[in-house]
Amino acid sequence: MRRYFTALLLLAGALPLTAQAPYRTPPPDVVAILDAPPLPVAIVSPDRTAILLVEQRAMPTVAELARPWLRLAGYRINARNNGPRQPSLVTGLVLKRVADGTERRFAVPASGVASPTWSPDGRRIAFTVTDDSTIALWVADAATAQARRLPTPPLNAADGPPCQWMPDGARLLCLLVPDGRGAPPPEPAVPAGPTTQETAGRPAPVRTYEDLLENTHDETLFDYYFTGQLALIDAASGAVTKVGAPAVIDRADPAPGGGFILVVRTVRPYSFLVPADLFPKSIEIWTVQGERVRTLAALPLADNIPARGVRAGPRAVIWQPGVPATLVWAEAMDEGNPRNRVAHQDRVVRLAAPFTDVAIAMAQLEKRYGGVVWDTTGLALLNEFDRDRRWVKTWILDPRATGPAVLWDRSAEDRYADPGTPLLRGVAGQRTLLRNGDWIYLAGAGASSQGERPFLDRLNLKTKRSERLWRADTVHYEAVVALLDDAAGRVLTRRESRTEPPNYVVRDVKSGALRAVTAFADPAPRLTGVQKRLVTYTRADGVPLSGYFAWSLLDNFEWAWGYSRRFGLVHVDFATQQRTIKDSGHWFRRFIQQGA
Repeated sequence: MRRYFTALLLLAGALPLTAQAPYRTPPPDVVAILDAPPLPVAIVSPDRTAILLVEQRAMPTVAELARPWLRLAGYRINARNNGPRQPSLVTGLVLKRVADGTERRFAVPASGVASPTWSPDGRRIAFTVTDDSTIALWVADAATAQARRLPTPPLNAADGPPCQWMPDGARLLCLLVPDGRGAPPPEPAVPAGPTTQETAGRPAPVRTYEDLLENTHDETLFDYYFTGQLALIDAASGAVTKVGAPAVIDRADPAPGGGFILVVRTVRPYSFLVPADLFPKSIEIWTVQGERVRTLAALPLADNIPARGVRAGPRAVIWQPGVPATLVWAEAMDEGNPRNRVAHQDRVVRLAAPFTDVAIAMAQLEKRYGGVVWDTTGLALLNEFDRDRRWVKTWILDPRATGPAVLWDRSAEDRYADPGTPLLRGVAGQRTLLRNGDWIYLAGAGASSQGERPFLDRLNLKTKRSERLWRADTVHYEAVVALLDDAAGRVLTRRESRTEPPNYVVRDVKSGALRAVTAFADPAPRLTGVQKRLVTYTRADGVPLSGYFAWSLLDNFEWAWGYSRRFGLVHVDFATQQRTIKDSGHWFRRFIQQGA
């Protein structure tokens, strides 16, 4: 062992000291392809008269990735501005009018823009702008395309987007950095005591998580960066009205009527074994003045959730759309453990303001709750999921009917029989079923023997029968983005083909007429005509190798890019007869001679 260690020292001492090599880049054509901006995201306004195009760049810069960051309880944050480590890639906002295609570009900063959202009335667009030290709130006028920064305190975005619109469209509910917070707590030079873990003597499944708290200083940092002050901010004046006291706010959602707020607080004791999502939670109902009306549940630390189980107590708590203040949530009836054999694993309950009564059961499910979507009249589509069978059952809950009715009962893995996903629209800041009389609309990927052919169907809630309104042809990949009217006469789609780059178009469903909304050029024209080929050769030691390559032959066969299942990304230079291989399992390059 001693001779081995000495040899390592001698070998290390023999290595020459060289300056750090700069980053190496591929040929300009490849750089242009990798840096080409993706298709902007289209966000349709609540009144469906305009489209917000969110322009983005392809990747963050090395300088952005090199910024210092913290790992705290499953989060990765930028300590300088109290936001996420991952920088926003948004580069611009453009407003398109559906009627005539006219557009206006918002005067916004060239970087740092994030989380653009329409107000419920469609008059404004709110977004945040992040710089090196703060996150600020901006509001833009949809009629004039004028954007301005509101004079508010810095926002706290450590736990996600810090602002959302109130139902009136005149105010935003935001999480601010508390006043007078001061500098971050310094790491003690000498620990106050040992870091210990204590067993409770009970077996529990322990999963592997990243970026967990490691000591008491991490706990102090978590409190420092994640404690925020809820506040209502006037979208016109920027006036700030504080709501309640500062706390570690995991979630805050306003009720449709605007009078209450669902607040989920993270409370101590924290854990070094699980992320913050599984820390103890206090689920509370507040007034907009910050008064606590009721504590719905005090959830303990969830470090013993069984395999394939769920957290005990209320979960997936949401406001029911269409009514001023009614909460809906699911509760496990088997203590969250599927090994406990019970007649019903979950139940779904509802509790209306003033929140003094006992919650009323809406449905009892034999298997797990899988989510619910509502219209504005009280009708809901409720999903039930059987994990063992990979089976999904969808129920129609109609307050005018005598009981729930099954809409779909099918395998979750049968893509060919997938009926599609119900289309939604924003009402008072909430997503609700897009409904036209007894009809709802479904959009799906349309898996078939001819490949994916996205479709648009309408389904009658009384007869439970669906009708095909439109299906993409076999030449274009065209998917529904949004309906532009309740009768599905016009739809916004994303359309592309092997020779046409992705763009947004307005399609007349009956006539099939198309009107282009955007005209983006092909971001990678050199890749047109890519071919898939099977390449076989023998390595120098006699091992035969093969792999499928997607070849893009450029400049009279001077070089090409391909992908091998064995080696990953491969670059071939026909002049030097060399392949450059980036190993898919390790981030380094090596060279082999062609035919070797």
